Amino acid sequence: MLTSARFGVTVEEVDAALGGDLASQPSIHFAISFLPSDEILMRATASYSAFLSPAAMEQALFNLKPRLAKTVERTGLAGSVLLCHVDSSEHISRREEVGKRDGAEWSAVAGRAAAKLESARAAGEAPARSGGRKLLGLRRKKVDKGQGQPWDALGGDVEC
Repeated sequence: MLTSARFGVTVEEVDAALGGDLASQPSIHFAISFLPSDEILMRATASYSAFLSPAAMEQALFNLKPRLAKTVERTGLAGSVLLCHVDSSEHISRREEVGKRDGAEWSAVAGRAAAKLESARAAGEAPARSGGRKLLGLRRKKVDKGQGQPWDALGGDVEC
């Protein structure tokens, strides 16, 4: 998937720019389509049984990704290249993180999420007053009940 695609880019431009890189994997065919989220989906399908396992397909796409990323950066077609999994109706069920540049596999993403949960639990054992909002202790003025109304000072000599 190509994210942050250049405005006005067409399927023909994407195919022309990436055709050489995509041809390096002759056993994988790519169908290019546009998603409603302004991303470009390049759906990969295998032509023979060597790539029927998901792990083999993922490894082939993982190996192709750096080459595609260089071409995309050089031509200015899009901002980044991501690996993702889509269903038959082109709904994305999982994708790589956008800021991730090292290209680690899906298990690394899940591993970092588990590490964040553990660190959050450890932080929960810290004192409860370590963060949060602090309110300034302002108080209302006290009404002095000893004084009467301001017109009482006139001694009843008030005109309405």
